[in-house]
Amino acid sequence: MRTFYSLLDEVLVRAGTSSTATTDGIYTDSLLREWTDQSHKWAAGFHKWPAVEGRSSSTYSATADGRNLPEGYKPDSIRTITVGGARLQKVPFNDYLKYLEDNSSTNARIYSDWGPLYFINTNADVSGTIVFYGQYTPAAWDKTDSTLTTVFTDAGDEDAN
Repeated sequence: MRTFYSLLDEVLVRAGTSSTATTDGIYTDSLLREWTDQSHKWAAGFHKWPAVEGRSSSTYSATADGRNLPEGYKPDSIRTITVGGARLQKVPFNDYLKYLEDNSSTNARIYSDWGPLYFINTNADVSGTIVFYGQYTPAAWDKTDSTLTTVFTDAGDEDAN
């Protein structure tokens, strides 16, 4: 199953209906396409598949407030952050808060995340480009384009294709 439409056809076959007659009074084309899109996103988020690993980068600026993760990245999915080529150590959020409370002037290269936010020790001796490595959620499909591929299209069968 390499495209959005091949997934849709598989749903119809397994439902025991023809792939050319999608309107049987209950299931409309629009409804089936929406369910297929939702299923694709669910499958992508079910496991930490290599096919949905991503990298995102931007300019780093120190701030004590939490910042939003890059668009499309799943909450609590960032496994590694580097700033200016220096790797930061991820710590659990409560430990991060306690560490900063107990060591307010430390320059430890630590970070944590809380839901869709990430926090970097503002005293860390880092600057430059921030790079995130983690899991992303596939963008919504244009449900009228039959050529769109899934995130698993180029992955092997062991990677959920």
